[in-house]
Amino acid sequence: MKTEKPRDEFMERVQAHERDWGNELYPDRPSLVDILSASVVTFWQPTDPKVKNPYIVLYNDLREVEKWFIQTMMRAHVSSPDRRLIGIYENRRKVRIKSVRVEFDSDSNA
Repeated sequence: MKTEKPRDEFMERVQAHERDWGNELYPDRPSLVDILSASVVTFWQPTDPKVKNPYIVLYNDLREVEKWFIQTMMRAHVSSPDRRLIGIYENRRKVRIKSVRVEFDSDSNA
């Protein structure tokens, strides 16, 4: 009796990325070696409808991804984000956002 191998979503996404982009480059495109050895791998979909393929950005830790979210939220009144996060993997394991907290403070000069 043959046992099925568990699905490796991370590798499926990495392989799709490599197929989609082939030999084309995008700014700061990581090498396959860098992707496979990175602590945090994120997949992004550009908001520009002319760009069809998701791209990858590597991070040292999840705090850097959190920082992107905070900056994007704080600048939302100035400009819309140019990309949408579609997947986060830490050490090749899928990560989801568990919670978000926003704190408010009143302006003491008002």
